[in-house]
Amino acid sequence: MDNSYRTSFQALTRATFDDKEIDNCHKTSSFISNGKTYFVEFNYPLLVERGELIDVIEFSLENTKYRIYPPFILERKEAKAASFEQIYVPVADSLQCNSYVKLPENRVTSVDMGPGHEHGNSNTFTYCHGLRIDVLGIKANLDKGLEYFLRVVAEKTHQWWIKAANNPFDQGIRLCAYLLDDYQLPTKFKEEINADGVSKVTSPWMASNVFQSQLGFEKAINHKLWSVIKNHLEQSLETNVGIENFNAGISEYMNNQDEKSILSFSLCFEILENKHRETRNKKDTNIKKLFNESVLINDRIRPVLRDLIVIDRGHVAHGKKPHKIGSGTRNMEEYIEAMFQFLNAYNHEY
Repeated sequence: MDNSYRTSFQALTRATFDDKEIDNCHKTSSFISNGKTYFVEFNYPLLVERGELIDVIEFSLENTKYRIYPPFILERKEAKAASFEQIYVPVADSLQCNSYVKLPENRVTSVDMGPGHEHGNSNTFTYCHGLRIDVLGIKANLDKGLEYFLRVVAEKTHQWWIKAANNPFDQGIRLCAYLLDDYQLPTKFKEEINADGVSKVTSPWMASNVFQSQLGFEKAINHKLWSVIKNHLEQSLETNVGIENFNAGISEYMNNQDEKSILSFSLCFEILENKHRETRNKKDTNIKKLFNESVLINDRIRPVLRDLIVIDRGHVAHGKKPHKIGSGTRNMEEYIEAMFQFLNAYNHEY
């Protein structure tokens, strides 16, 4: 069976000009054969230390050469809510939609798209949403090189939101308004009275966005980490599926998918433990024996990981609710902290 289900299609649009501009042209011989450069806008950000990155990363994958430049800032603060302009939205005064109306012209039309590059400690790091990538090859495939780069970045930085199923930095909310008492949309200004009885005129419409913050263990890409990523890509090394499952578990937790998170953390534990056992010349075994014979688990986190790996994983794997979480004996935050300590112990060994 081929990979036709994964086939993607690229639509390109460009301007054409009058032939009199021929003297203002790059000659055909000036262009690299089978080479294009792409500018990518991510919905999620790459966390980067300010002023740190200057090197271009070059690597090859399946007869295609890639050049990736340091991530850069895109100005998204003034992004317009263009999707809501010149359109009609549904209204109803009962349980049936009876008409569509245009949004009022006096509403706010500029919205932030996730945390801006100034969010957080702007003196130390910034959120970058832009990336330039050159692709050279007869059958150049942008997707594979970009996906590989992002997997490596996520592994080395624990920026768990990269490649997540849901984007925690932009949940698609753009506008918000106070409802009138008959569920109609406001078309006038709103009077508000403060605690002193003084009234003021405000807009009932607000730009809105919902995004999450970092958890604290993520690493910003600095010169050292960029070099590590560069070396990994240049050698075409595999990424660690165990660490990928740790990042997946964090992403699932942040999206209120605790049962999926428990399974991802358990798979992370099983993969990394088996990798570590291999260095000690021990054979693969079942998850309970993995847990009991682990030398990466310290005494403080052992009871927490027992509840996660042995008990709650077992319940979820059998289609039941996680017992320890459900009874209030444990919470997901304890599991995350214990798993991060286990991951640190594994990384220390390697």
